[in-house]
Amino acid sequence: MKFVRLYKVFSQRKELIVNMGWYEGENCRWTLSWKRLELKEKHDEELLSSILQLHYPRRHQSDKINWSNNSGYLVKSLVSKTRFIKVESNS
Repeated sequence: MKFVRLYKVFSQRKELIVNMGWYEGENCRWTLSWKRLELKEKHDEELLSSILQLHYPRRHQSDKINWSNNSGYLVKSLVSKTRFIKVESNS
């Protein structure tokens, strides 16, 4: 996993994806929350943010990855499902 240090300080592990941002027009704007960020983690957070600018849910379009359990769509469950998936750019 590329962002192990960030995951350790991520304060939204059990949060629903829908609560991690908002739509501005047709595009999603991510709002991620951290317990604390040290220098190494800050660099990783900037890299993750630049990646997320290219990968986000769009209104009225289906996701390409389907995952769920009885409690909804959780970050933790997505991480375990996507560990070996290569992500391609939407552009």
